[in-house]
Amino acid sequence: MGSRWDHLYEIKPVPLAEHFVEEVSKLVAKDLTEWPLAIESWTSAQEEERFKPLLGPDSSRPDGRVLGEAFRLARWELMREFEQIDEYMRHERWREVTPAGRGVDQILLVCRYLTEQMLAIIEATGGRIKRPQLVDLLLRAERRLMACPLG
Repeated sequence: MGSRWDHLYEIKPVPLAEHFVEEVSKLVAKDLTEWPLAIESWTSAQEEERFKPLLGPDSSRPDGRVLGEAFRLARWELMREFEQIDEYMRHERWREVTPAGRGVDQILLVCRYLTEQMLAIIEATGGRIKRPQLVDLLLRAERRLMACPLG
């Protein structure tokens, strides 16, 4: 009979970047469960005017479909799939998920939040965490977020 610690010999080491991606995906998912989002700054007065009402104390968290679209757009941003983004917006593909107005603004707000967070990670790590790893991070965060109810 082996000791209770024998299984530790069989555990393979996890690369630091892999561990980082996993842990940050948990934080991103947690951020999105706690509404409203904590926006540190706005890029313009127009952006603040457009999106700030979505973050008020009486604002509601976007539903899962809206969040899913925001994750998709953020992944496209990171992969520099600008033609896909352009086609999506030009043909108003978001209408399949939400009507114009508040819903599309929620998609864009969350997309911008996710994209800014990922770009901040690139900067903070001196580029050691690459865009493909951040796309994976967003996929993990989205799966984690969708696995738990938003209520």
